[in-house]
Parts: sequence; C-alpha cells; structure tokens
Amino acid sequence: MRTNKKDSLLATALSIVESDGLAALTYDSLSAASGISKSGLIYHFPTRHQLLIELNASAARTWTRELEAAAGGPASEVSLRQRMHALLEVESHSATRADLLLSIDANLNEELRAIWDQALAPWTDPHNPHAVVVQLIADGLWVYDHINARPLTQQQRQAAVKTAHIFLNKLSTTPEKPSPTSDFTNNIK
Repeated sequence: MRTNKKDSLLATALSIVESDGLAALTYDSLSAASGISKSGLIYHFPTRHQLLIELNASAARTWTRELEAAAGGPASEVSLRQRMHALLEVESHSATRADLLLSIDANLNEELRAIWDQALAPWTDPHNPHAVVVQLIADGLWVYDHINARPLTQQQRQAAVKTAHIFLNKLSTTPEKPSPTSDFTNNIK
C-alpha cells in the first residue's frame, strides 16, 4: 500500500473516532467509510490494536509537526521557553473529540502511551515548576470544553493564556535539555 493511501485510511479512521467515538472504529466501519475491503484493511492492519498503534503514531507525528511549527524548530534546537510557548499555542484551543479520546485511551495502554511520551516529552520539563504551571494551563485549556457544561469564552481562554505568559516569561531562552535534578519545590518563585 502506498504511504498516501495508508495516510488516507488513518485520516478516515480519525474521522470515525471524531464523529462516533473510539468504540465505533472497527474494520466494518473503516471499510464502509474508505471503500477498502475488510481483507484489504486486515492485510495492512492485522489487528485492531495495530490500527490503533498506527493511528496514535500518526496523530503524534501531527502534534510534533504543529509544535515544531509553533516553536520554530525541533524541541532539541529551541529553548524551554519556546517549547512551552509552542505547547501553550497548540493546546490553547479545545481538543478535538478524536484527539481527546485517543489521549485517554493511550493512557490505558503502555504501548500507546509510549508513542505519545516519545513525541511530547521533549517539549516539557517536569522538573521546572514554571514549565509545569504552563503545561497545566495548556492542558486545561485543551480539555476544558469536554469536561465542563459551559465551554470557555474566547475572553476566558485569552485570560488563561495571558496568565500562562507570566510563568512562560520566567523560563530560559537558551536551548537546553531538561534537568532531572532540578528541585521542583524550591524553584517556584
């Protein structure tokens, strides 16, 4: 199968998850939506789990591209401030249903979680308290509308982003790797 056909199948699978939920993603539903026979799908995705692995990997690549575009380069080449600014920019909009469902499901499966950890870990620093606060605000903005009865207004989103910038401005502007020995609690000034 050509890569673009596989990408097309993964995009179709993502649209099924978006409209009908993760449980609705079956060989039958993907076959009906894509026009590819079930045996054709099974040839390329031998199990539903393999389809989920490929779907998560594809979504993680998309996230990485969005983060790199927002940061102006790969995580290894930009500062912590640029990385966290990119994360805030990408996550300041409400999650799609598909992204949210993939994220929740991935946390229940170590193999899927590893895909996301590999993609997203370089963008954060769990040992820097200012980075953690920015990440919490970004993650909150991303998920908020899905877990609350009233979605955030644009003004509320902007206020949260403005607050995150207070912490963002305390981060280094030099490219650096996260320090696993940073003292989280003593650095929250």
